[in-house]
Amino acid sequence: MNDPSRAQPPQGLNQPELLNAPLLAKVRTRAPATLLIDRRDGGRIIVDMGPTITATGSEFASLQDRKVFGRATVTQDGTAVTWAKGELKISSKVLHGIAEQQFHARERKKGVAYPKE
Repeated sequence: MNDPSRAQPPQGLNQPELLNAPLLAKVRTRAPATLLIDRRDGGRIIVDMGPTITATGSEFASLQDRKVFGRATVTQDGTAVTWAKGELKISSKVLHGIAEQQFHARERKKGVAYPKE
């Protein structure tokens, strides 16, 4: 598997959540809580982190501070977005899952129907 858009497990670690996760290249933020993410394979995703960071008891509550949120960075291996010098981290796979759910929610609001499988 030499596809650069797919994550490889870190050396010596067996972390299934990283397998087949699209690698991230760059992240930009947009107020109040949106991530604009470029993938290494040229794809792009948009993730509204608002519901995640405002949820009761969220480990991401500190990201409600726009200055903190604006310091998002992609890990060197491209498998996650981090804040606060790596203290807060969300994996590429989770971000893609959130983006997919949000995309389908927007499409449903537009009245787009998908065939049942």
